[in-house]
Amino acid sequence: MKEDKILLYFFPLLFLLFTAAGVYYNGVHSFADFFVLQLKPARLINDFFITAGPGGALINSAAVGLIGYLLIVITRTSLSGPTFAAILTMMGFGLFGKTPLNIIPVIAGVYL
Repeated sequence: MKEDKILLYFFPLLFLLFTAAGVYYNGVHSFADFFVLQLKPARLINDFFITAGPGGALINSAAVGLIGYLLIVITRTSLSGPTFAAILTMMGFGLFGKTPLNIIPVIAGVYL
């Protein structure tokens, strides 16, 4: 149980660090780059560092990870090794082709 509490605080800190790193790289333009990414075609082989720069890509990765984290918190799933790996995998795909705009319909469809 203690490990769950540590991980519950670890992930929000990780998302904040990714967002801070994105703002550090490109300043406030990182948020504009993040919104530009939402309208780009999201094929799997699409390097967001090239498409929107490091700032927008890092913020996008944090947003995708946050969605996965919220799913785990809402469903009250225990934070274990597989769920930890799932969030980090989602964040990796957030750097490489997936955006909140194109994963939310898939998640909603699975829920239905």
